[in-house]
Amino acid sequence: MKVRTFTLRFDPARGAFDDEALHLFMAGVDVISVQQDFFHHESAPWVFLMLTYRPSSSEGRVASVRGPAGRRDSRSDPEIEALDPAQRKVFDAIRKWRSARSKAEGVPVYIVINNKQALAVVREVPVTKARLSELTGLGDVRIDAYGDELLALLAAASTAAA
Repeated sequence: MKVRTFTLRFDPARGAFDDEALHLFMAGVDVISVQQDFFHHESAPWVFLMLTYRPSSSEGRVASVRGPAGRRDSRSDPEIEALDPAQRKVFDAIRKWRSARSKAEGVPVYIVINNKQALAVVREVPVTKARLSELTGLGDVRIDAYGDELLALLAAASTAAA
């Protein structure tokens, strides 16, 4: 397991954190966990990220595909493509929820929950915070912040599927 840190400044012109270096780094690694801290310096918001990671274990995996805005296109991710239709519906609901949460908090979506963590949630379908805490990368901070909403989303998805 390795550690890498990033300090990202908020770019008011773009209305987002300058996270291109982070995206480039994440394309070649499997992120295990993310710790974050927000702070202000010289009247500007910043985010500090500490990632624990390992080199990507996906031999022969398709290289990261970037969409029109330079962001990774998750539709080309083989793990997402392998989901059955019901799982894909839940995964898409998680992505929609995390997008709304990230906008409300002014943070990148992967701070709320990244695709690997969302895939683990979709596959395992936890029903308690204790079970949610057993999933890689979903530590106490994320579970305290988002656990109830995530479990409610999963419960609603299972009710809709029934």
